Amino acid sequence: MPSAKSRRPAGPRPDDRGSVIGGDASCLFLLTLAAGVTRLWRIDLPATPVYDETHVGRFLNWRAASAVPKRSPSNPPSQIRLLARLPPRYHQRAYFFDVHPPLAKLAMYRVALALGFRGAASCPYESTEPFAAECDLAPQRLLPALCGTAMVPVAFITARAAGLSRASSLLAAYLVLSDNLFLALSRLHLNDIILALLVSLTHLAALSATRAPPRDAAAPLPLAPLMAAGLALGGALQCKYGAPLTTLGWLGLQNLLLLCRLAAQGRSVAALLRQAAARGAILLGLPLAMHVAMLRLHLSLLPNSGDGDGYMSEGFQATLAGNPLAASLPPGERPSFLALALEHAATQFRYNRNMAILFPRGSHAFDSRWYSWPLAARGVHFSLVRDWAAVAAAPDDQHLLGLFIHPNPAIALAAAAAAAAAAARLAALALGCARERLRGAEGAERAARLAGALSGAAEPGGTASLLCAMLLHWLPYATQDRQTFLLYYAPAYYFAILIAAAGWDALVVRARSVPRRVGWALTAAAAAFFGSFTARLWRLAVGAPATPHEWHAMLRLASTECWAEQWLGETCWASQT
Repeated sequence: MPSAKSRRPAGPRPDDRGSVIGGDASCLFLLTLAAGVTRLWRIDLPATPVYDETHVGRFLNWRAASAVPKRSPSNPPSQIRLLARLPPRYHQRAYFFDVHPPLAKLAMYRVALALGFRGAASCPYESTEPFAAECDLAPQRLLPALCGTAMVPVAFITARAAGLSRASSLLAAYLVLSDNLFLALSRLHLNDIILALLVSLTHLAALSATRAPPRDAAAPLPLAPLMAAGLALGGALQCKYGAPLTTLGWLGLQNLLLLCRLAAQGRSVAALLRQAAARGAILLGLPLAMHVAMLRLHLSLLPNSGDGDGYMSEGFQATLAGNPLAASLPPGERPSFLALALEHAATQFRYNRNMAILFPRGSHAFDSRWYSWPLAARGVHFSLVRDWAAVAAAPDDQHLLGLFIHPNPAIALAAAAAAAAAAARLAALALGCARERLRGAEGAERAARLAGALSGAAEPGGTASLLCAMLLHWLPYATQDRQTFLLYYAPAYYFAILIAAAGWDALVVRARSVPRRVGWALTAAAAAFFGSFTARLWRLAVGAPATPHEWHAMLRLASTECWAEQWLGETCWASQT
């Protein structure tokens, strides 16, 4: 990475300053339009549940709308109005247990319901076999598609907020737009793309919420970005627990670094304590309040006994109408909401802890290890073949063969290389700073410059901050003994792409030796290179028809695990699908 003297200063260039807002607005419009077309185009296809859509769909069907009850002593008008306003109503309002929080599924259901979703009548979600029943899936897939669309302009805004040039910011957004992993997840009604968007929004809000003011300026509490970060984080935690907890860890480190910077500026102890208390109250209090509110809603919709009773204690079961234990415990002796909430959280924790027993590693064909994800080794392939005999009888015809949840290998490898280079550069800066300090007065000036570079990299949006976010969202999977899949890499992958864009900005676009037009031309060439892979592989992400030869060729190109097949003489998994 070039030194500070060989790079142009951050921020808009002199010839950009008159059109920053207008230019960025045009870029955002075009990016959003392109993202909307690629994410929303024919989201009803394939017209069968793919991968975990069957699992998620069963929860959506349990939320199938039933008639609002008639007025009676047990159903007063106020309760009828409440039930009519609530987003979902569970099938017969029967209790079930879910290891994940309910926000993503409830939101998907509410949007689908508004578009005509009728529960099992729209799709029964009873079989994991493709096309086992006629299904209308566009309503259920709309919210994830909109979230996937939003991630593209969010990537551009984030890169600009981090100080990247417009060219590099466009490249970052284009990589998110054209990557197969984000495209595939955006077209399926799964939790993952909703989670990825909320994590990216948390990071975007944190860029403003955790940036230190100048030394001689006041340090007011940035309430708006702090609340935005808290709400986005709370939303992410209500989709899944795992990845957002690492987001919380990264956010905590950024706030701790900010407090250290404020202390180094000579701020008073009272000011530091006010900052710490207010930030903790907002960034922890808002997610906690959202969790309590969502759990309250979740339990209020499930007052009757159901197939989830067995996960809970006898006291919990006694609160469910129709459960045999309900008559044995008077209402006054039943657990409070706080007790129910604590038990629910403990049960979810216990279930997660036992996932390695329930889902042991290696019993699924596309189970993959964490260290292979940045290399795009093997994603999740879901077969869509209805009749293998028909495919064999017409091998030169196009057939609906499958859908592959997998990144663009060129983008994945470039992002991984950029992250590795950033880590190496930061390590070199740290070692150089330590070495110069050991030289005493002779190395003091150079040590100060290296320390300043490290400090700048740790700022929100800097390479050290982005690298920390990537590692925190990726490395925890190294501790998992259960089945894990490449799609879990999506949040970390997003940060790796931002690292790649930041490296490109420093090495190419803002390098003083590279003229502005040349920088734009090289950026366009890079986009064309990555886009050439997308052009060859997009059918994998959307489940489009192809001949068996074309399909296997695309799988072998996408999965880097298959790249050495021709040299090693081994049969790749893609040839066996």
